[in-house]
Amino acid sequence: MKFFDNMTNALFKEKEDGTTVYYAKGLLRKGYILTDEAQKNKLYKFHKRTFKYVLPLGIVYALLLGLAGVPIIGFIPILVVALILHFKQKSLIKDLPIYEEKLTLKETKKTIANAFPKWFTIFMMINGSLAVVMALSLPFITNDSIKNMGGIIGLLLFMGVSLLGLGWYLYRHKEKKAK
Repeated sequence: MKFFDNMTNALFKEKEDGTTVYYAKGLLRKGYILTDEAQKNKLYKFHKRTFKYVLPLGIVYALLLGLAGVPIIGFIPILVVALILHFKQKSLIKDLPIYEEKLTLKETKKTIANAFPKWFTIFMMINGSLAVVMALSLPFITNDSIKNMGGIIGLLLFMGVSLLGLGWYLYRHKEKKAK
């Protein structure tokens, strides 16, 4: 899928001199200089698989645990998988030279915004709008007081406004790119 390729590509940056810099921790840390194509392919496959399989499964697992009311100890498998991925990544980059320049926030935002297709940003804004409408109409639909439903209303408003804002930002960025 193009989405996972775009998310993975956000971690790599081609320099003017033809060298590739790999940012293992995104804009949090300095990058690593890749000396050959084989290293890039290994790291690319590692991240694409992580984005494609591990991340969605982890999110679903965490949601199911939260909905089931499982105690915090149920999240230990997620931490174990995160540690395994961390050490796997460290083993792939252990001998690479460090690149002194960090990735900028502007570069990161642009690359990630380009990873999302336009239809997805519209979908986010529609869902955000629906969440806001649900939050505002919930007390009337249920005939319950705002005081009793404050938590649910607050959560729906937060999620709705967040989706609207993020979707709008991504959509706006796509419009600028198309011009």
